[in-house]
Amino acid sequence: MKILLLADHMENGGAETHIYELSRFLFQKGHSVTILSYGGKIADLLAAQGIRTVPYGKAPLITLWHILREQKPDIVHAHTRQSAFLCRLLLTAIPFPFVFTAHAHFAPDPIKDMLSFFPKHIIAVSPDIAKHLAQHFHIEPNQISVIENGINNDAFCPKRDSNHCFNIVTVSRLDPDCSLTASLLCQLAPTLSREIPELCITIVGGGRAFNRIQKLAAKANTVCGRAVVRAVGQKQNVIPYLQSASLFIGVSRAALEAMSCGIPVILSGNEGYLGLAFGNTLALAEEGNFCARGHSKPTLKRLKRDILSLFSDVSLVLRASQDGRRQVLRYHTAEQMGEKTLQVYHRVLCDRQKARASDILLCGYYGYGNLGDELSLAAISSHLLAKAAQIKQKSQSACSAMLYPDPRLSVLVPSGRTYAGLDCVDRFDPCAVIQAIRGTGVLVLGGGSLLQNKTSTRSLLYYLTLLKIAHLLGTPTMLYGAGIGPIRGKLQLALCKSVLRNVDQISVRDKASHAFLKLLGITEKTRLSSDPVLFCHTAPTKGKGYLLAFVRTEEARHFEAFFNNTKKPILLAAMDKSKDLPAARRLANKLRKHGKCVGVYQGSSARELRRLIGGAELVVSARLHALILAFCMGVPFVGLSDDPKITAFSKEAYRGCPRPVARETLARHFQRRCEEMKALAAEDDAYALSLSGWENLLDKE
Repeated sequence: MKILLLADHMENGGAETHIYELSRFLFQKGHSVTILSYGGKIADLLAAQGIRTVPYGKAPLITLWHILREQKPDIVHAHTRQSAFLCRLLLTAIPFPFVFTAHAHFAPDPIKDMLSFFPKHIIAVSPDIAKHLAQHFHIEPNQISVIENGINNDAFCPKRDSNHCFNIVTVSRLDPDCSLTASLLCQLAPTLSREIPELCITIVGGGRAFNRIQKLAAKANTVCGRAVVRAVGQKQNVIPYLQSASLFIGVSRAALEAMSCGIPVILSGNEGYLGLAFGNTLALAEEGNFCARGHSKPTLKRLKRDILSLFSDVSLVLRASQDGRRQVLRYHTAEQMGEKTLQVYHRVLCDRQKARASDILLCGYYGYGNLGDELSLAAISSHLLAKAAQIKQKSQSACSAMLYPDPRLSVLVPSGRTYAGLDCVDRFDPCAVIQAIRGTGVLVLGGGSLLQNKTSTRSLLYYLTLLKIAHLLGTPTMLYGAGIGPIRGKLQLALCKSVLRNVDQISVRDKASHAFLKLLGITEKTRLSSDPVLFCHTAPTKGKGYLLAFVRTEEARHFEAFFNNTKKPILLAAMDKSKDLPAARRLANKLRKHGKCVGVYQGSSARELRRLIGGAELVVSARLHALILAFCMGVPFVGLSDDPKITAFSKEAYRGCPRPVARETLARHFQRRCEEMKALAAEDDAYALSLSGWENLLDKE
């Protein structure tokens, strides 16, 4: 799964550390994670671990737009109101699955409230934040999932320092709105030092109030006559400070980290005071994300009383340490937080999958009566569904797999054309086409040489336009077993290169197309595959004594010369009735004048076509897919065409085959070569399903 996490400044802080732990968990689970932020020390740490970090730059909205188009993330997860607002601006143009996490109460601000945007799926890090969102922003409670902060309890673990002093540690951002506890500790230091001879107070953190705290610490040390209070500033790694503590005083995530280290904790912050965190106090603390929100403010008297009672009672220290560590391991591990977040992602993807028009939108020369293209559509759609069934069988939970439907396929066809099992969209209705592309998981072009202008420049421009629209809308795109070229004209080549550079996955059916892409400089996400019609493989059959020919107007003269010396019955057939049938009839008339026994096949059923090919002694064709069917069925064939793709396929099919050879031996050779060529296309369906996002719905091992 591709996950994009949005933040602001990634310096030290509770929300930033939450993003750090979440992104590490997702990355270790094998997901592709990208962090978009204004940078900072935490972003640098993530980058050093191999997680991709991207700066907003001077134009955050444009940067986000580019990432959504280029990376096409499966989930966008915003962690600040600013990043959520950027998503709101882009959602109307580029649909994407969106999650928002609220890390704190939002202070009343009419302008910010107007600009706030909350998607259908919201995460709150505590129950009181969920209640705040429901009351203040009128969000339905069933939209909000409470996922508590997760602590890396392997890193934040008990490890007593050899220091014998009574060390009180507080870790916090030292801004005016969160530095009250540090200020109170500085004021209490002289009094406490008389009661606790070996007292040390360590204040970790930086911010706008740091200089004021430093001055208070210096004043306290002067009164004490020694360095009791140390204001050490902001530290990237606070673990050594927590592990050396005898007591932690603070709130929020830092309090949980101290509890994970087995340190007794007094919950004290600007938003309230809860005292020593143990027993029933922990349940109250959970409601407010260990910030003591809604409780009375800390005072010198209450703080002094609780510090001295803890100092004088060893059993209380032990109980508070054990209760705190147990609470973190039960409810606040990074793994639990990550797994719960993945469950939310899963629900988002399920909702999106249900809401969108289709999972895969197929596009090709479908619906025009060309049997080769109809066979391609049938092969691609059936193979995609077969691959989906395999993936569901291999999913971690068979029951879970049964809950999710097969991928929904739609296809662009001329108005009025229908296919069983496929949703059909009018390919010439611009609004319907754009809506279909916007509402699908992936646009797949497959079924022949679509990107060429030998027959028509208009069709080339049509398919390039579809790919470009999909790119602008952030919809993934794929060429599936495609043939590319020839493309004539500098402008056409430039357009083709520009558009194909942004296609997410390209599989081509022949080496010539692969070489053409290399010539254009497009090598990434490009692989040599094979034609999807190869999957129409059936058992070899016995010939019934006739020759079967598939004629095209351009190559009719070659067929006349080829059949001049034959005495066997000849059956002429048309893969494309509108284009090939007139040429077949003209050729039949000419051959009859020479005394040949000739028939003309006028049907349009793929089943009948395969029956005819299976009964032929020899197939002679100017149509590629007729040759592919003959190859799949073990029937000898000859390609009569100047088209390079027919020459290339014939060489590949007969490669390694000794001549002359009996029909049975040739059939075995064809079967072996067919399996080898099909192996090249084995992953095409997996790529298409992965790009569509359908596969993310299943629980995988």
